[in-house]
Amino acid sequence: MVKAIEHITITTGATRMSARSEVDDETVRYLQRAIAEESPLGYGWTYQAQPLLGCTQAWVFDLVCVGAPVVRSWLCADSQQTDAMWARASEEPINERVVLHRPRGVPWLACALLPGALSVGPEILMMAGDLERCVAWALLEG
Repeated sequence: MVKAIEHITITTGATRMSARSEVDDETVRYLQRAIAEESPLGYGWTYQAQPLLGCTQAWVFDLVCVGAPVVRSWLCADSQQTDAMWARASEEPINERVVLHRPRGVPWLACALLPGALSVGPEILMMAGDLERCVAWALLEG
């Protein structure tokens, strides 16, 4: 059983280990149902899977709040797919002063703000950080 995800913020270069215990079991089950049914996640958020062919333990998804694409996330749970997934995640436009470090193992979650983040308030951005981790656990355990 996986106990933590390495959570990398592409926008800033920040990295932290995010323990599974930080996410409520009922929240994970709720998000699993919402994703499977393609229904809203709550509080104006929706999940949009991005095409990713040939990967069974890797996901790319956007979190959209009231129509504004706020964050893109890359989730990888297969060490054989890490190189390709990390190449995709780290190719996104970033500030040249940001230093990114490759994930140390799997699973890992890398997230970057999208242009829609400029149109939402700070409370939405704070919520995005929690939601991206919760969705990652829902996908990993789905």
